[in-house]
Amino acid sequence: MTLLEVRDLRTQLRRGREIVTAVDGISFDIAPGETVGLVGESGCGKTMTGMSLMRLLPPHGRITAGSVRLAGRELTGLPEREMRQTRGRDVAMVFQDPMTSLNPTMTIGKQVAEAVRLHRKASAAQARERAVEVLGLVGMPQPTQKLGDYPHQLSGGMRQRAMIALALACEPKLLIADEPTTALDVTIQAQILELLEELRDRLSMGVLLVTHDLGVIAGRADRVLVMYAGRIVESGPTRELFARPRHPYTVALLGAIPRLDQERGEELRSIPGMPPDLARPPAGCRFAPRCAFATDQCRTEDPALTGEAHAYACFHPQPAREVATRTAGRSEPARAAVEPGQRPLLEVTDLHREYPMAGGLLRRRAGSVKAVSGISLAVAPGETFALVGESGCGKSTTGRLIVGLDEPTGGTVAFDGETLNTRRNRIRPKDMQLVFQDPSASLDPRMKVGASLLEPLVLQYEGDRRDRAARVAEILDQVGLPSHALDRYPHEFSGGQRQRIGLARALMLRPRLVVADEPVSALDVSVQSQVLNLMKALQRDMGLTYVVISHDLSVVRYLADRIGVMYLGKLVELGPAERIYRQPAHPYTAGLLEAIPEPDPDREQAKAKQPMRGELPSAIEPPSGCRFRTRCPLAQDICATEEPPMRPIDDGQTTACHFPLVEPAPAAQTVAPLA
Repeated sequence: MTLLEVRDLRTQLRRGREIVTAVDGISFDIAPGETVGLVGESGCGKTMTGMSLMRLLPPHGRITAGSVRLAGRELTGLPEREMRQTRGRDVAMVFQDPMTSLNPTMTIGKQVAEAVRLHRKASAAQARERAVEVLGLVGMPQPTQKLGDYPHQLSGGMRQRAMIALALACEPKLLIADEPTTALDVTIQAQILELLEELRDRLSMGVLLVTHDLGVIAGRADRVLVMYAGRIVESGPTRELFARPRHPYTVALLGAIPRLDQERGEELRSIPGMPPDLARPPAGCRFAPRCAFATDQCRTEDPALTGEAHAYACFHPQPAREVATRTAGRSEPARAAVEPGQRPLLEVTDLHREYPMAGGLLRRRAGSVKAVSGISLAVAPGETFALVGESGCGKSTTGRLIVGLDEPTGGTVAFDGETLNTRRNRIRPKDMQLVFQDPSASLDPRMKVGASLLEPLVLQYEGDRRDRAARVAEILDQVGLPSHALDRYPHEFSGGQRQRIGLARALMLRPRLVVADEPVSALDVSVQSQVLNLMKALQRDMGLTYVVISHDLSVVRYLADRIGVMYLGKLVELGPAERIYRQPAHPYTAGLLEAIPEPDPDREQAKAKQPMRGELPSAIEPPSGCRFRTRCPLAQDICATEEPPMRPIDDGQTTACHFPLVEPAPAAQTVAPLA
């Protein structure tokens, strides 16, 4: 039985005088209770496919050909009034960014109840009761109390749950989930994906899971559609496609995903170039300009999608062994921690940062947010130190304290032996720079790239006009941007290019230490691999020292020499990267590793379901004793009363846990993380 039947769907958008064919003749089916993954890079037409199925196209967009049948009913020619009744009732969508999709002026309860009243003609009391029921269904804690919360009062994971609750309020037959986990921590991502799977089975829904990451759908989708430049280039059952990908684009996407089992120093595979402009697509195979196997035939003839269960559109399909082959880069041994007698480049000692909170009519102090609570670490020259943990654990605050964008309420930061305690001597732009998480927000939209890159040199009185121009040209070449980029504005670049610009600006003054805050979190896996390879090459060529902040341990696996795992303002584990990946000592570290999606269906399905539940507690009133105990499967009474000290495990690894997963070193004593 087929729930959704799409045939030769074509969607066009008007862009000035140009016509962009965003979806170009795609066909696929979804059965009840089936999850189909739609994957590809940004700009390939995935989201526009979902919007076409919902008929939620922008004013300048329209479906120009093809058929969309839901449970036997044609949707493309349905009058708008009937289509509005179909949306929410029969087909619903979970949008990529719940913060912009949820109404900021309405409480969560009213938004969910509104859908029930519209489609089920329920009374206000019945709608409220259903809202409580569906919020509980998606795992919202205390759903009755959450009815009165506004979207901004919820965490990212809770907002995504509210968005799913809104979509499921009327039990639709088909759910379209557009990048439902892109901006979430890996732990919350695992919870959301597990939730979608449970709800699909319970409600017998069909699910179209849209994502740019093949690892996300490895253990969740029954079938996979790989989309490129508006077309489906490969499709098949998940296990078959992952085991034997045939299209070079699919092979390249799989190769670009950082793996926990890859050798350190091995270069990540990336896809050169960018997807084509769909207003002027190339002749022949659209992937040919980026394909290493393209021939003259590929550049002149358009390959058809051939095959039944496993179909692909390629004249030169790849053998299965290609997926396991990586391009070997320069293999580098992991650098050691700070050796006895060696002066660290960066030393952080007992660092604290609290933010006061005001309450009441007189706005008196009513408590404080304990963002950082006693962090100590040291970073050697030329080392890459990764600080990992979920959003809200204090990673970014620590990064801002290191570079002097914020002042600590306690503790010290020392750079190259000099203690930086005051604002006056904390700002050292020639030595320390910060690469911000979102280059779109950190780059001035009114300044051209050339002016943004020149600004640090001008403010620090570095060189004359000729020297500055030479430095800009040099750094552009180092980060792989063309010279004509200087005359363009940030919004004219792709996400990966903007990240390169942000990195270039940070390197203009030749710093010795770069703090990179989530440098690839919002990028496609193919672009992500390009940026990570670039960071590695720049460190090798310029002798940089990195502090990399991330929530994803699979990303820092490629970069890090040592890792510090942070939870609710405190370090819970510290040690060499290889040791921590091979044998994590703290249950939180093990939970982060378990939650990482891997591009292997067998491994994903063999994982324990929901290895770590719940969300980060409030930093205003953190739990007593061990702060992780409220989510820890090993917690006992002592965890609630005594805070665990840092104890050595072995090979430079330390952890703060009463019941570590690895036996501590004999006669272990409490140590500071600097040891």
